Amino acid sequence: ELCITITYWEEKKKADLLTSGDPKFIAYVYDTKGKLIGQDTLGPFSDKGKIEGVGSLWINVPDDERTFTIVLQAWDSDQPWSSDDHYDISEDLHSYDLTITYSVGQGTIYEKHDGSLDGSSKDLDGLIEFEISVSGGIVTIV
Repeated sequence: ELCITITYWEEKKKADLLTSGDPKFIAYVYDTKGKLIGQDTLGPFSDKGKIEGVGSLWINVPDDERTFTIVLQAWDSDQPWSSDDHYDISEDLHSYDLTITYSVGQGTIYEKHDGSLDGSSKDLDGLIEFEISVSGGIVTIV
């Protein structure tokens, strides 16, 4: 089972006019052929501009897969009043999402991404931190 644990979230630009946004996180996990293996959602968290120890997303993955592509998204949940707003958590000017290729043999890796570093002032930027590790043949992102 693949676990993505988000250790820190910070809204860099307010999503809502009067309060902080209502962040929710979605992880998609793909195999090496690009086939979706699974996904999970964490949140929304009401009126949270900063969160430490956000929580974990869990995705069942096949035992025979060694490499995965993880797409991580952050959204300001505005349902049911209007459509959700997409946070920019990527330093890439042309993408809001993080795409991480992770191989089981890498051991523990730590990730920190800040969407405000892409140079665009029009985006709803966020900063996110998480780690990816493997223990006992199980892929864990902590």
